[in-house]
Amino acid sequence: MVVIVSQLTGCVGLDIVHSQKTYSGDPAKTEGATKTTYYRSDYKWIGLYLSFIIPIPLIIPYGKESQTLWIKNQELIYQEDIKTTTTGYGCSIWMECGELIT
Repeated sequence: MVVIVSQLTGCVGLDIVHSQKTYSGDPAKTEGATKTTYYRSDYKWIGLYLSFIIPIPLIIPYGKESQTLWIKNQELIYQEDIKTTTTGYGCSIWMECGELIT
């Protein structure tokens, strides 16, 4: 009975796991700049994360998160970051329903 009651606080939801690219600077000015990519130790993931009292991750890794820099004359011209992000929707028994950002 204790195990069942402890699971009642679980969430029912669906999260979509995907990569998101963020950037800063002007990509039109990258001609002649030196491009350098740094790979992080974290993996990029893709898939679904289902929750119905017990979370079920249906996700797979597919490469490393990265940061790419374009530098010209010792000045940063453009930067791209690729990271894994998770967004979804869910309901919890003791909380209200809504958009989830995990």
